[in-house]
Amino acid sequence: MRNKVGALLLVAGITFGFSTQFFTADLKISPNSRVLDKPIHNKIHINEIHSMEELHSSRPQLSDIVQSALEQDLVSENMPNLPPFDVVVVGAGLSGAVIAERHASMLGKRVLIVEKRDHIGGNCYDYLDPDTGIRVNKYGAHLFHTNSEEVWNYIRKFSDWSPWEHKVLGYVKSKYIPVPVNIDTVNSLFNLTLSTSSDMQDWLKNKQIQMVNDSKPTNSEEMTLSRVGRDLYELIFKPYTEKQWNISVSQLGPEVTGRIPVRDNFDDRYFSDKYQVLPRHGYTSFFHSMISTNPLIEVHTSTDYFDMQPELRARIPPSTKIFYTGPIDRFFLSKKRLQYRSLKFSRVVKYNQSGFCLPAPVVNYPGKEFPFTRVVEYKHMLNQPSGSSVLFYEFPSDIGEPYYPIPTIENKALYSKLLKMTSSIPNVTFVGRLANYKYFNMDEAISNALHVFRTDSCLPTAEIHVITSVFNENLDWQETLCNLLGFKTVRWFVFDKSGQNRLERPQWIQSSGSHSCTTLGWHVAPLPNVGREGHSWLTYIQTGIFAKTNAFFQGKPEGSLSDLADIILLHHKDEEQSKIIPMPSIYSSKIICPPTDDPWFDSDDYHSELLLLADYLKIPLEKMCRFYRGQFVASFEALEHARTNHTAFIGNVIMPALESGNNPPMGFALERSWVHILGGK
Repeated sequence: MRNKVGALLLVAGITFGFSTQFFTADLKISPNSRVLDKPIHNKIHINEIHSMEELHSSRPQLSDIVQSALEQDLVSENMPNLPPFDVVVVGAGLSGAVIAERHASMLGKRVLIVEKRDHIGGNCYDYLDPDTGIRVNKYGAHLFHTNSEEVWNYIRKFSDWSPWEHKVLGYVKSKYIPVPVNIDTVNSLFNLTLSTSSDMQDWLKNKQIQMVNDSKPTNSEEMTLSRVGRDLYELIFKPYTEKQWNISVSQLGPEVTGRIPVRDNFDDRYFSDKYQVLPRHGYTSFFHSMISTNPLIEVHTSTDYFDMQPELRARIPPSTKIFYTGPIDRFFLSKKRLQYRSLKFSRVVKYNQSGFCLPAPVVNYPGKEFPFTRVVEYKHMLNQPSGSSVLFYEFPSDIGEPYYPIPTIENKALYSKLLKMTSSIPNVTFVGRLANYKYFNMDEAISNALHVFRTDSCLPTAEIHVITSVFNENLDWQETLCNLLGFKTVRWFVFDKSGQNRLERPQWIQSSGSHSCTTLGWHVAPLPNVGREGHSWLTYIQTGIFAKTNAFFQGKPEGSLSDLADIILLHHKDEEQSKIIPMPSIYSSKIICPPTDDPWFDSDDYHSELLLLADYLKIPLEKMCRFYRGQFVASFEALEHARTNHTAFIGNVIMPALESGNNPPMGFALERSWVHILGGK
């Protein structure tokens, strides 16, 4: 009996750990257990709740749950003895996959992903069409595009990507026209001969309908009229938008049509981003590399988060962090639901079709005489070889999987109420398109998830120092690093050996609100051009002003800034910090003891200085010969130890050797040896 009560208390504790998981179905138990005659959770609806206090008071008490379970003899005798999860991710789409991968790869967390569908990948999921062998998307065409270097560097960890500049045509007035609108679109529809950007700008200016008192557009109709005027609005924007959303254009927020580009040139690409690509082996393979190959990530498809098996619940302690990517209104069981648009698909196979059926991969049909909005021929994408082709007709619908949040005033108001409720659930983070009730492009979903990971899971509030030694290198990368770190407390130190005046704070720091981190200070110290980076780092150490985490960069950082930021965050998060972590570079782990074929290091003087450092640090010379670049992350303890214990050696031996010129042998020996110096006892 004692074991039964213990198991029941565990299950009850897990249940209460999920602050608002109100299950709508009876609790399902393994075959050797009995099932409760009634659910142990109350159904709670948002329009019945006036405060969070009322929400919590309406839940069953722990003792009630235990007593009810005891009365029903709710015990499983065969609960598996498996390790608990540190993180639970609800949904295996882009947002969920990124969150899971980062926690497992960067923090070593054991992650559970539960996915309601029978596959990973969310709406990006693709497969090979059984009749044609063509790779197709199950939920509509997905074309990846981004200007974000962070996102671009991230996705390349998991897949090879092939360039693909997507093109779309619209079928209007019985002719195919470029989409988005450009000069050719206008010339074709209105029999004009515009030829320059100035011509297009003048034409648009004459057509645009300005708002009263130059006010900002408040809905999609006003937005479109203010950008392209009445003619294009009636021909393209209005019929397509109303067919897509099943609502008047004037009832949609201005962001719906505001995100559609209008070009004043002949560019017929659908996107203009720097990176436009498709995964060489498909999106499903990309997701598989992200999450299915990581031993710390356990994926359960065909599993509803609100109706999980007890075997899974038993492995979720109350302290487990939950990332929810599903519809936010379903989480709170809101009677009044947020509105989404969905899609229905009609598949048509064209056998014995060696070429293409359509003049473009996607053709839009704005006119209301067509019940569908567009037709997709996936054979175009990466020019897939097949003796046949397959077309997918897309029909917008109010019924089906939620695709697009409908940004009306009423929906935004309901979402605001739901959003306020999330603040009282400390262990649940809502992330992604459905949970944030916001349309994200794929790169935006990834960027948002990376930001959530850093700010929600990785970032303590302690101060970080970023120390840079420069000669004539550009410092623009610091703003990118600031945004990647996401900290509110970052202090920047620049040791300038150029002789230039770099005392003025950069413009990006002065622009309040334009970046993620808050800069506590931007400190510049002009130094003579001697001793290479070894001289700069020793100057910093002698100040005795250290943070918990101190990141050192030699000129312009080598490697991906997003990877370097992750290393800084990992070091900062770790309670048992490593004294020093070398950052990867093209030189990492190169052997640099003479004799070498590198003239920088094949000298007796350099060898002598290396021997001097090895002897002082009591480190074997062969270990000192392991090459590391002068960019690394060091703890407060490591720097303080160097300052207090090596003062005499630094002042009497190292500094004089460094000050003998710009490239003294000691400079080369020292800047490559910090991993050993700061990592020693």
